Amino acid sequence: GQQTIFIDQVIFNGDKKIDRQILSQLPVQINNGNNTGLSLNLKSKKNIASASKDSAGNTKIYILTLKMEISLMKDKKIVKTKNFESSFSYNNTSNKFKLNQYQSNIEQNLIDIISEKISIYLISVNDN
Repeated sequence: GQQTIFIDQVIFNGDKKIDRQILSQLPVQINNGNNTGLSLNLKSKKNIASASKDSAGNTKIYILTLKMEISLMKDKKIVKTKNFESSFSYNNTSNKFKLNQYQSNIEQNLIDIISEKISIYLISVNDN
């Protein structure tokens, strides 16, 4: 069964949309009232870079990287902190609509991968 980690608050420090999407997949519950003294800091960063160019200088291959730094804090002091990262490279296409759709799908996949890694990490540190 999935364990739940009860925390007092979540602080978003990165890309708010990504932070929220990742949070929604974590085994975390904000328990209003019961003070655990625990808070979770999420700081995500998305980067799209050119991995390869053609002779005319146009990007042939992009690489989308998602980074997430999480910190578990107890009474305002950092107890645990860890960085997670996932990347995916893909070909450019002249169809910008298709490219945007594809990038959204890749971003969602990376969010799923990182959420899974963070969930496993949180449960393991919460056991200690």
